[in-house]
Amino acid sequence: MLTPRFDISQDQNNLKIVIKAPCARVSDTELYIEDTEFKFYSKPYYLRLNLPGKVVENGREKATYDAETGTFTVLVPKECPGEHFEGLDLLTKLLAPKGMRSASGAGVEVLGTGTDDAEEEEEEEIDWQVEQVPWWENQTQSEMQPGMKYGFANRRSGVFSKLQEELQDVVDVREPDRLTHAECHEARMAAELEQFDPDHYLADLYEDDAIQELLRYQPPWVQELYKLKTCSKVSGSDSSTNQPEEEVLVFSEEEKEQLLRLPKREYLLDGKTLPVVCFSLVDILFAYAYNYRTTEGEDNVESSWTICKLSATLSWLESFSSLHESVLSSCRRSLSFPLYRSWDLTMAVLQDTKDIIAAGRRRVLRCLLHIHRLLSADENKYILNDLYITDYCVWVQAAGDKVFSSMAQALSDIHLSKADMKLELEELEHAARLVQEEEDTQVIDTMANLSLQESEAQDRCETTGLEAPVAEMVQISLTSKVDNSTEKVSSSKEILDQENLSSQTEDDSDDTDTSSESDSSSETDSDVDEEVTKGDKASAQRPQVLATSETPPDKELKSDHGCGTVDASSSCKNGKEDKDQEHLWLEVPDVNNRYRIVEEERCSDTTDRSLLFSQETSSKKQLITELQKT
Repeated sequence: MLTPRFDISQDQNNLKIVIKAPCARVSDTELYIEDTEFKFYSKPYYLRLNLPGKVVENGREKATYDAETGTFTVLVPKECPGEHFEGLDLLTKLLAPKGMRSASGAGVEVLGTGTDDAEEEEEEEIDWQVEQVPWWENQTQSEMQPGMKYGFANRRSGVFSKLQEELQDVVDVREPDRLTHAECHEARMAAELEQFDPDHYLADLYEDDAIQELLRYQPPWVQELYKLKTCSKVSGSDSSTNQPEEEVLVFSEEEKEQLLRLPKREYLLDGKTLPVVCFSLVDILFAYAYNYRTTEGEDNVESSWTICKLSATLSWLESFSSLHESVLSSCRRSLSFPLYRSWDLTMAVLQDTKDIIAAGRRRVLRCLLHIHRLLSADENKYILNDLYITDYCVWVQAAGDKVFSSMAQALSDIHLSKADMKLELEELEHAARLVQEEEDTQVIDTMANLSLQESEAQDRCETTGLEAPVAEMVQISLTSKVDNSTEKVSSSKEILDQENLSSQTEDDSDDTDTSSESDSSSETDSDVDEEVTKGDKASAQRPQVLATSETPPDKELKSDHGCGTVDASSSCKNGKEDKDQEHLWLEVPDVNNRYRIVEEERCSDTTDRSLLFSQETSSKKQLITELQKT
């Protein structure tokens, strides 16, 4: 027999059951309505529903069939019109057989069936803050079976020893069927500490652009929780119906298909096992919330790995003894294994976990169904569905709302600090701040030195009357080219001495021919200027400030520049105003590699890197004329 796909909705007076049976034999269709049971049979389909409220067959029932879509639509009257049937979207729960309504033995009871409010009120109140001692720790070693138990409610054992080769990469713990829970716990803590990378943590702390983007993301359960709180305020705090939750959280067709494929089971959990189940559920939901936020709802190929790695339940088959231990483990692992390892991100994911549980069992169920799909598509980790997720999907539908409200309240009272992680986070951040402050101090000192150098250069500029760049170039020239200037001075002296000797010889030999003497002297002066100019041109191949030595043409001669006037006579040795005393003439290149000769309140531009004045250029008029020629 095949179980057809179906969907249920309700109004004030009726239930509307839509059954998709395209291959049904319509002529042989049978319907059965009595008390809380509804049965549909049309070969080869069979559907039996255990309804949360009573229905009645009173002549107002109605059934139609659409041949094009192969769909049956059945209207079933409620026994009490106006009654709200809770949990009609929890299809797996509706398909479960009608179970026992009382405990079958001492200390064992059916919890969270959700079918009787009086029974929910009688459920044992769970003290989430008191550390629970797992049942296996109360037993002696002789009473314990070899290896630890794992899976939903610790009901499984020996699975990994039978499928060791196939399940090598499913969990991190090695040979779980030979270890105790205490040994597994110690191995897990050591692995987390070894995996923690301080450099990775500090990198995400200071280079947090991507993390800040993730922190701004709002997952869907934030809006859902807001709507639920709004609806609760509108309907009143004493409202006993969950109709707003059903309207806000609507399962998709894919999720309904999953619910139909889930097994029909009922779980008997005692008072010690129920907290262990809840602790592991928080651990699994934290891992799911981390993956959802870091991928912004878009799963990737690493999603199943991320969920299993962050959940100690799925990766180490851990069973927690308290809610605080469960939350602490999730936060530690979020700082040791995944791509983003940030304390702020961990706290945001913890808040997401609280919001998911506060939103109720439908939101929790949707998250579990999502995990179930991710693990089913993984090559190896599908076995974790059989051990944990499938059972959680079935159990959540039957668990009472009081379990989740109590769990949400307990989570809201948990506050963790960085010291609780036992990863020396505060010490790392303090050391990083010291290093950062030291680097900032070095940068400030460097900038201060540069500022001081610039200030000194500016002072030199104001003292010499030159612009700062010009003053620096003058300083470089005077320092590095002093030898070259000395050679040029010596060369000029030799040429002038030879010229004077030649002139005296010509005066003694021929006193009558004055015009010839004047021509010879002019020719000699011209040759001297040519030689000196050639010498300067030969040394002008280097693009730098040149300094040449000449006899000052006038003791009061000054150089005028755009940034001030410089007294040329100040460069004379010992401040003497002797015409034979030499001083340095500065030739400063401008931005176009032209050279400016600054003298006698006039500037002359020349592409020639050297301009020398003859000894006879002593008057202002001759100097100006020679400057104009250039």
